[in-house]
Amino acid sequence: MNQEDIRVSEIQAATHIAQGRESSKVAEAYMTAIHTRNIESLGNTLHADLHVVGPAGDVHNRASFLETMRNMVVHLVRTFICLTWSWLLPRPPCEPPI
Repeated sequence: MNQEDIRVSEIQAATHIAQGRESSKVAEAYMTAIHTRNIESLGNTLHADLHVVGPAGDVHNRASFLETMRNMVVHLVRTFICLTWSWLLPRPPCEPPI
């Protein structure tokens, strides 16, 4: 290997490490947004042309994914509240939507 080949290898390695760090930052921001249920922050971590296939169907862009996440968060919170009340009261004020 000559000096130029060694330098190219070093640049490629540095680029790979930098991309890994950036991916880690995005993944950490995504997980923080999920755990805090911050839909706006979640949107900042996603590509505009996102395509997700899930149990509820296909989502074809960031806006529709965020709308699905908003609906899911509302559903999960409602389920949690109903289940919590059902454990505490003999006659809960709502039925869990599951």
